Amino acid sequence: MRFQLTRMRPAYWAVLIGVVWGAALLFSDSLRFDAFGIDEAAAHALLLNWSVSDRVISTVFVFGLPDLRCLLFLPLGLYWPGSLLAAKVFSLLMAFLATYALYRWSQRRVGPEAALIASGLFLIAPGLLTQIDSLGNGPYLLLAFAVGAWLDHRYRQAHRPLGGWFFVQLLLITFVVSLHPMGLAYPAALLLTWHRNPIDERQQKHIYIGVVFAITFEFILRMGWGDNLVWLDNPMPALQSAISGSLLAGTDFGLIVAVLAAVFLLGALIPIRRQLGNDLMLSALVLASVAGLVAGNADWALVATATLLFVGAPGLIAANEAIPGHGLMAKRGLVLGLCFLLSLLFLQADKAHHLRIEGDQLGDVDQLILALVDEIKNTPVDETLIMSQWPGKTMLVIKRPVLPLPPDFPDGETLLKNVQGVSHLMFDPFAEANHQLKANLSQVSSQTETLTLQKDGVIVKINRAGQEKETPPGDKKAN
Repeated sequence: MRFQLTRMRPAYWAVLIGVVWGAALLFSDSLRFDAFGIDEAAAHALLLNWSVSDRVISTVFVFGLPDLRCLLFLPLGLYWPGSLLAAKVFSLLMAFLATYALYRWSQRRVGPEAALIASGLFLIAPGLLTQIDSLGNGPYLLLAFAVGAWLDHRYRQAHRPLGGWFFVQLLLITFVVSLHPMGLAYPAALLLTWHRNPIDERQQKHIYIGVVFAITFEFILRMGWGDNLVWLDNPMPALQSAISGSLLAGTDFGLIVAVLAAVFLLGALIPIRRQLGNDLMLSALVLASVAGLVAGNADWALVATATLLFVGAPGLIAANEAIPGHGLMAKRGLVLGLCFLLSLLFLQADKAHHLRIEGDQLGDVDQLILALVDEIKNTPVDETLIMSQWPGKTMLVIKRPVLPLPPDFPDGETLLKNVQGVSHLMFDPFAEANHQLKANLSQVSSQTETLTLQKDGVIVKINRAGQEKETPPGDKKAN
């Protein structure tokens, strides 16, 4: 009995640390509990689950099918519909489970010292805090990679071709690919692992066919990843935000921090390139850090940060061990110094995030949505219908019907005819995808009014009264 209790003690410690860490975030005003700052993809999934709880699934027809986090959000829709607090607590729980899974994997791979260092730093990383706050995809991707490695281990142990573990693995592939393009790194790592270490040729073919089927099914189901990803954008701002948050945003030193992080990440990946295919979790992290560059947003930055910490910590310890000398400072001085600097940077960035919430400072898109709230607050609900580039976030904030932006039309008059009943348009006029919409609105400037133009967006009001005045009398009689 004593041996069993001793063996269970690390699990009890994990629960205790998780409770203390979660309570610290929840009761220190480090998370927002209003609708501002929510990730657009998460907003779609939440709205679907909340609408299902009210026996209405119109959001699917309006926004399309969200990513498969909507399956994980089912309890939120059934028991806490409309509660953003429940969604934040759920995301916090997923983030801690992902960190604990990474700790256990690193502990088995390189030992407890490197695993503890990486896990401790990751729990206070500003990128993890902001992903929890925005309900981002990053924690779910990391947790899915860890669950996938465990599923593959169970499937290999079962020695049952096409057994239950096989189909659960295919479901997980469909889930992880739906989240982000770097989700493709997991099936790629699975294929590489089975190519190098197959059980037998028959099961190897099953895996090959199953992975292709799961990816194809996901693409047919969702037709990509939605319109919210920015392809081939500069990933350095996202990496800088994950490392230093808003503390160094827009500064030269922040750019230096991001470049140094990228260099260290590359330096950590090069020595382990030959291990790819032998460790499924390692392969998934490395491939995701590389593949995610095609859409280097905050989700990718969190996965890259986790890879840097959990792959880089063992390399840092090994480099410190190679320094001649004896004693603590000789063998762990470099490790302690870097951990101190990173902890200081992370905590200062977390403090800056806390102060932004305390001061009610909003991001650029959220400021635009807030301006829309001020514009329509005295307008009856039946007289407002908004089309937004960010329909999910906008609907969560204004609590009124919101539609996605219209497709491109050849001219402004055709646009107005096809958006009858719409009172406001909100979009980023500098985005390449919106150039035609911007051109169409410029052609009918006499019938529209620009209410506000900000850094990342514009709000345009459609003047229906002006349209009626300009309608020829002959047309009125014909109607």
